[in-house]
Amino acid sequence: MPAPFQNMATNDTNGPIATIAINTALSDAITLTDNVLCAVEFPGTWTAASLSFSVSWDGSTYTPLYIVSSALAATEYAITSPAASITIALDPAIFASVRYVKLRSGTAAATVNQAAARSIRLITRPV
Repeated sequence: MPAPFQNMATNDTNGPIATIAINTALSDAITLTDNVLCAVEFPGTWTAASLSFSVSWDGSTYTPLYIVSSALAATEYAITSPAASITIALDPAIFASVRYVKLRSGTAAATVNQAAARSIRLITRPV
């Protein structure tokens, strides 16, 4: 059985923590390595905003994550109106090819700064 994910920054075996600093909208970068993102766990306090994702395959150039809808139109992948203190499951297939991810408060077109630093747990599984 593979070893569980270990976040070297925090020595956390429950999944990495993405932090959005006070008065900003974009988290630090998280390296997923051989893991796929399956869910996000919101903190006890969350300034009302969607949550979207900025992704990279090389760790330096990040772009908003878009998916193709049933109408074959590309739309930004976002969780709309998440509440505080909840865990939201994500479709791991969407993140299967993502190596680096940043979480965004709001969308690429309309970011929302968080009123305080927010720590969001990323729940991952090995691939």
